[in-house]
Amino acid sequence: MLVLGGMLIVGINQATAEENGAYFEVEIVDHPDEVELGEEFDVEYYIENTGDLPGEQEVFVYAEAEVAGQKIWSESESQEVILIPNQGENYTHTTDTSEIEEEYDDGFFEIEVDVNILIESENDDDEATITFILPGLIPGFTFILLLLGITFAVIIYHTKKR
Repeated sequence: MLVLGGMLIVGINQATAEENGAYFEVEIVDHPDEVELGEEFDVEYYIENTGDLPGEQEVFVYAEAEVAGQKIWSESESQEVILIPNQGENYTHTTDTSEIEEEYDDGFFEIEVDVNILIESENDDDEATITFILPGLIPGFTFILLLLGITFAVIIYHTKKR
């Protein structure tokens, strides 16, 4: 409380307002472990207002893929969520991976990339990891090349030794 020029000014304790206000908890409830590139997939999540007052918050969904510390793909989405105390709702975020497939598909090599998914409210967040797979024509292609190289080296060695 503060008296200024004969006027009484009452301050609001910010911590108390947050403790007694809306508090949005988020939880990822379902997601695939692996997704083949070119397919769509859903991430299902639950948001609940565990606070004492109704509230509205912007909830964000982020998806990001990194290879060797370099971000190669990302997407984000947000939505306004209004909930009364002790109310919760399920939501679904759908991602189409066909753009990623077009960019990284060389048609030959198998590619696996881990993608981090983050759901975030003003008060809470939850995350999950999904592996994106681009099968390619020959899984384990590097191993096959290595095996062929060794085989040819042995054949050449024995042919020259005679």
